[in-house]
Amino acid sequence: MKLLRLYLLSTFVSFVVISALCIGWNQPLIFQPIRYDLQSFLSLLFLLAILSFGLVFVTLAPISWLNSRVLHLKNTNAYYAYFFALPLIALMSFALLAGYIESFFTPHMVVSPFYYFYMEGNSRLYLVGGALTTLPISMLFAAITRTEQAA
Repeated sequence: MKLLRLYLLSTFVSFVVISALCIGWNQPLIFQPIRYDLQSFLSLLFLLAILSFGLVFVTLAPISWLNSRVLHLKNTNAYYAYFFALPLIALMSFALLAGYIESFFTPHMVVSPFYYFYMEGNSRLYLVGGALTTLPISMLFAAITRTEQAA
């Protein structure tokens, strides 16, 4: 049940953060032209729900399992640093892989894993919004699992 709550919280936080960033920097939520209508917000929410699923169920759950079965981190600082660093590494790895795949299939584009990092537009805002969502959600997840292990 805690993963479902974190998933919903992650989806909500990322939706609010990325929507605010896109509106603040006058960028489209998903596609050009810039429209802030219901369809654009629902499309963004659907995309972020998929990405939040990846964060909570595909990234945080295996990281927690790895710690409980293999690493057994007891030091509080090491425990939180572990949950701070690994989700960010997973996020950046996903961005590099997705950027490489998208640049590969984009005509007249140099194939590069850094495709999203040097693109103009909302790609950078998605990366910033993803990092601003990943950090608090992973720290909250770490705090919840830490208190469960202590009990």
